[in-house]
Amino acid sequence: GIISGPITENFGARLAIGTNKADEKYENITPGVAKRWLGDETVNARLTLVWEPTDNLKARLKYSYSEFNSDGPNAAAEEYCPDGTVQATTTVGMVLQGFDDCKLNGNTSHADLNPVLVPGNPHANGGVAWLEQETDMISVQLDWDFSDTLSLTSITSYTDLLHTDFDIYDYNVGVFGGAHSNSYESLAQEFRVASSYDGAFNFQAGLYYQDFDQEFHAWQYAANIGLLAADPVTGNGYDYDKHHYTSGKVKSVYVAGYWDVTDTVEVTAGVRYTEEEKDGHITIPYVHTFLKGTFAAPPLIEGLTFDDSNTSPEVAVNWHVTDNTSVFASYKEGFKSGGFDTSALPTASLNTSNPDFPEFLLFDSEEAEGFEVGVKSNLLDGSMRINASAFTYDYNDLQVQLFNSASIQYSTFNASKLTTTGAEMDLLWLTNIEGLSVRANLALTDTTYEDDFFNPDGQNMDGEDRERSADTAGMIGFTYDVAVGGNWRMDLSLDARFNSGYSLAATLNPYEQDSYWLTDAAIRLYSEDDRWEFALIGRNLGDEILAYSTGPRPGACVQTDIDNPDSTLRCKQFTQPVLAIEQDQDMYTSLGVQYMFQARFRF
Repeated sequence: GIISGPITENFGARLAIGTNKADEKYENITPGVAKRWLGDETVNARLTLVWEPTDNLKARLKYSYSEFNSDGPNAAAEEYCPDGTVQATTTVGMVLQGFDDCKLNGNTSHADLNPVLVPGNPHANGGVAWLEQETDMISVQLDWDFSDTLSLTSITSYTDLLHTDFDIYDYNVGVFGGAHSNSYESLAQEFRVASSYDGAFNFQAGLYYQDFDQEFHAWQYAANIGLLAADPVTGNGYDYDKHHYTSGKVKSVYVAGYWDVTDTVEVTAGVRYTEEEKDGHITIPYVHTFLKGTFAAPPLIEGLTFDDSNTSPEVAVNWHVTDNTSVFASYKEGFKSGGFDTSALPTASLNTSNPDFPEFLLFDSEEAEGFEVGVKSNLLDGSMRINASAFTYDYNDLQVQLFNSASIQYSTFNASKLTTTGAEMDLLWLTNIEGLSVRANLALTDTTYEDDFFNPDGQNMDGEDRERSADTAGMIGFTYDVAVGGNWRMDLSLDARFNSGYSLAATLNPYEQDSYWLTDAAIRLYSEDDRWEFALIGRNLGDEILAYSTGPRPGACVQTDIDNPDSTLRCKQFTQPVLAIEQDQDMYTSLGVQYMFQARFRF
């Protein structure tokens, strides 16, 4: 629902509120679980206030609230089984058999946490997965035209996010898992000055400052010592707590110039200089009594610091060949800040025996640079719009996060150089047939690792394609709009989307999503004054279940002695290393066919 309008001559307001609830999004087929059906719910609200006390001063306040609740971060994951049947799960010398149908069919097998592991975990929720996230954002923007040719803009913003979840990461057994709480606060201020001269040159310059604090807390099941015995001192069933604190400051200054070289040629050039500094520390306030001799992680890891600066230029040239066609070329640079790895766990790398401790927690900034050329055109007396571009970008010191299922350990680090080259095109055509419009787009992309990049199996991905990147993707569709009598109209829409397929993980001989077509259709009835609207919408009418990504399931036992299922010796990893692709895979998948009825009324 949306309501907006003036309150006084120079003061107006707009309030928008929306909610969505899906109760039966995925069926949980694991026997005996507390929740058979998994879903999620969202609530979003935004209030905007605008005040214009004078002709040259405008103030805008915007407050946004977002809430997202679900039945756990992994509710959308399904399992693929290389052995044809679900592999057992091994932990603390035990081999535990789980359940899954090993089909990508919109179902999931999501066990509750083993009851003996629940005690002491403040977010375990009786062992049932859950997730809650709330975000508050408020911003105040002031626009002041302090002269006929100069304006000043001030933007002040505050963000407060709290995310908490509990989930099972072996999916079908209920022993590997954990609870996480992530809180983030940010205060930012930006000032910019812009000109509006009558001449050929104009400029914009600005200052930006941000101050933020982040706390990430984890209560983990990784060694699962609680399966053997509860902590004799506390009675806890979980392995440890880890709290990671980070605070930082960002300072930036930028300037851009806009030059009309001729009546048909425009040049834009700018540069941004940024300084970032981050400080952090890690505390491990609790470790299960029976693990204290195993974990070498100290209770306090301090002195984590990160400092970096970056200068990112950009230049673009736009040539208006005709009134309806322009050609552009640009060169751009950018960066993504480095920092500390919040995913390191005391079960493996986060310990004093690591020779790079604690420097290995730091990762550098990722930098990008590249070129783009293209054309924008309106043809056939404005009835056809065609845009096309070609690009090439290099990403150096690529930031990646990988999961090692053997050590139950995530790691974040800089790996390799990534090069992406491609071309894109989009078309909109209002045909000579009254009411019929046609649309299409096409993207051709080649994305490749161009330097050494070793995955957790020790495989070098140099020269391999980037995962989850299709070589070809596109769509074609049409809408036909026609009067149906009285003051009513109807439109019919049909869209077909194509994807050539992609690898699902950074590994040699990876699992792949095959090429596919998706079909969407809609029929809409609406009044000519645009007050009433009714629509029936169908998405993914072919009921395709697509895999988006994959990774090895923690603890999955690669079987060698299938004839003796009670023997721990049947797990290959007890005697030799296993490859990630040999283990059961957790695949995040799409929804199948969806039908929706939509009604809208404008007062």
